[in-house]
Amino acid sequence: YSDLIDSATAVPLRGELLAVAVGAAFALSRLANTLMNVPTWRGLYLLLSTAILYGLLAWLIYFTVARTQATATVLRQPLLVDAAEISAFLLIGEQGLILALLFIGGMTLSLLLLLYSALDPSAFLQIDFWLIYIPLALTPVAIFFLAMLPTHRVLANAKANQLLEVRRELRRASLRLLEHLAHDQDTAAVTQQILALTVLEQRLQVARTWPYNTTMLRTLFVSVMAPAALLIIRKVLERL
Repeated sequence: YSDLIDSATAVPLRGELLAVAVGAAFALSRLANTLMNVPTWRGLYLLLSTAILYGLLAWLIYFTVARTQATATVLRQPLLVDAAEISAFLLIGEQGLILALLFIGGMTLSLLLLLYSALDPSAFLQIDFWLIYIPLALTPVAIFFLAMLPTHRVLANAKANQLLEVRRELRRASLRLLEHLAHDQDTAAVTQQILALTVLEQRLQVARTWPYNTTMLRTLFVSVMAPAALLIIRKVLERL
């Protein structure tokens, strides 16, 4: 098990460096024209801070995908999963939330540190700005659910299999009930079994297959709104 965990969670350094390089190259390509008429010290600051920022954000996306694959490797092992009780899997949902919050933190820092207003007062009104930041704002949501996707598949398969088994037993019990009624036999035991199976079927039908709770979802929603709130605050302060 230890060897499996070590091999599954190992993230190759070459892949991490490549992700940072791709993010930095994307930032530099976006700033190539912007820096033409900018003072040297501001241009260097914007160049360096943006390259670091997007490099780290790209690394975080790569790291999330890599860890998701690691979780999938562990979950592919033979496991006994109770689809009606997912509390043991909530830690995976919390891990996805932490990764999403890290990404949101990077976005918020970008709005605080990058000199958009100093370079161009109307930068926030340009469509190019929003073409970048709207996908970035949706990325934490994708990270949150991507981190839980392998667990969701395991829980969904377990739920489907257990529902199939319960319904099979329910049909058998129903046939026994009809047989007992036809022969005027005692039906108390089989009736109790049918009631128990019906309750179990209903419990499985409403069981969640995504390992998160309302608190996690609320935290993610409020956090995603934070960069937009920061933009509004900055514009208000600029007008004042």
